[in-house]
This record gives sequence, structure tokens and C-alpha cells, in this order.
Amino acid sequence: MTIELSEALTEDFDGRTSIVSECKTVDDLAKSYAALRSKQGRMVTLPGETATDEDHAKFRKHFGIPDSPDAYSVPENAPDLLKELRSHAHSSGMSSKGWEKLSTSLSESLSNHSKALTESLESTAQEWAQANKAKLGDKADEVKGVVRNAVNKLWGSNQAVLDVLEKSGIGSESAFVQALYDIGKNMLDDKTPDNTGGGTTGLSEAELRDKIQKTWSALQDPNRKAEHETLKMDLMAAYKEFDERFPDSKSALDAPKSHTTLGL
Repeated sequence: MTIELSEALTEDFDGRTSIVSECKTVDDLAKSYAALRSKQGRMVTLPGETATDEDHAKFRKHFGIPDSPDAYSVPENAPDLLKELRSHAHSSGMSSKGWEKLSTSLSESLSNHSKALTESLESTAQEWAQANKAKLGDKADEVKGVVRNAVNKLWGSNQAVLDVLEKSGIGSESAFVQALYDIGKNMLDDKTPDNTGGGTTGLSEAELRDKIQKTWSALQDPNRKAEHETLKMDLMAAYKEFDERFPDSKSALDAPKSHTTLGL
């Protein structure tokens, strides 16, 4: 038997008109009430000032918010910036699914930016290198050797600086190359002070002879070809120092008689 709700409610029932317009029968009203109870059962109360840890945990679980920032996953080889953002995402109440979308998008964006920057630096370095080669012409190899010697003298043991020079491509920039070339030439001319306070190595005659002998031997070692340019510069500087400081002494080496035989 269907009971009309308009007949079941008294005329003075609060909200009667609105209720009757939405629910025509008592059955309709019962179904609406059941749906409302079901919805309330799925609702979570926003934790207030007096909320317990259990209340907060229930709230996070309902919305998919992890218990700690470390629970947010990050793509493989993700940059440190992305890892640091996890704490901000957690304090903002971001869900794990929301974080997954955000982190993936950010990771791809940062990767693309890094790739574009690397390609730009490489392209610029190639342009600098080609411009230098065209500008220097026949002197390119000489300048390269002097510059390499200067770099080894200045930063040979500082890998961080060497990495910056290589990755940024600044080592091929014309003005930078010229500056290093000038420094390198000054080193060869004994104009760069060392830790002895003078413009030379400060070695004794015997020590300088020994250095020349060892450097010459190193030049003959096929396993040290990578150091060839630097060794040539070191030997040239040692010969020059020997000639200037010990002009009346016997030749530094019996063979070769002169550093001109090195092709320097």
C-alpha cells in the first residue's frame, strides 16, 4: 500500500512543502533517509584542535595521505629537489596519488630542462673550440699545450674545478683560453711566484738535474702519452731555469744536449 507523504505529514510540519516536493511517498522518504545514512558512514570529520592521533590517522587514510613524507615514492634517479619536496607535500595533505602525478611531471620537466641545458653547453663549447681553432691557426697546438700545463699547475689536484671546466665548456671560451695561455707563458718564463717566495722552483743544482733527468725519462715512457704536453712544458721550464741559475755549470743532461732536440 502506497502512502502519500502529503497525507502523512501535518500541515504545520516544519519544511513540509520542501519535503513533499522531493519525496512523494513514505517509501521515497525512507529511501532518501537510508541513502543519507550510508553517505554519512563514508564521511570523515576534519580533525580539530582536540583531535587525537587516531583521528588524524583515520583522516589521512581516508584521503590516501601517507603517514610520513618518506612514504611518498620518487622516480628512479630523481633529483634531490624532488626528494626535498616530499615534506612540503605531506604537510600540505597531498595524497599519494596526487604526489605520484606531481613527482612524475616534475621529474620529466627537470630532466628535459637538464638535457636541454647540457646540449646547449655542449653546442656553445663546440662553437668556442672551432672559433679558437680558426683564430689560432698553426699556433693551436702550442696554445693547447701551454693552457693544459697551466690548468694542471693550477687545478691538477682539484677535481671539482676540472669537472666544472669540462661540463660548462668554459675551458674553450676564447677570453678564458687567452687568460690561461698568458698564465701558462708566465709560468714558463718563471714569472709566477712559488711557495719559496721567488720566481723559480728553489731546487738545488743537483735536484734540478735530477728533475730534468726524470722528466726526460717520463717523456720516453709510452704509458704516459697523455701527459706528454705537460711533461714537455715542465722540461722546457726546468732547462730554462737551469741555464739561468747555473750558467757556468756543465750541461744539465748529456743527452739530449739541448732542449731544442725536443722540438720545443
